[in-house]
Amino acid sequence: MSDTKESTHFAAVVAMFAASDPSVERVKLFGYDCLRADGKVFTKVDKGRIIIRLPPARIDALMAAGRLVPYERGLRTMKQWAAIEHADTPLVLELAREARSLVKT
Repeated sequence: MSDTKESTHFAAVVAMFAASDPSVERVKLFGYDCLRADGKVFTKVDKGRIIIRLPPARIDALMAAGRLVPYERGLRTMKQWAAIEHADTPLVLELAREARSLVKT
């Protein structure tokens, strides 16, 4: 996917939360453009890919369905993080809402 397409998807996520959830903030952490709430990052962009944080079982199910791919940092595959594969804006928004719901306290 192109960085421009991913930027458009991330911009849609940012706009959705800006309109509906003022506790979500856009921050730059370790060079990544991120969204966080309650002090926890739940969505970010890495190398033009949208990365989300979900429970490992949910990530496994979405990978099996071909919707996510593993997210690797260095030599490690991150168990609670995955990249959205073949993204379209509705899918990105749906998964971002799901990830956000998991960091609510």
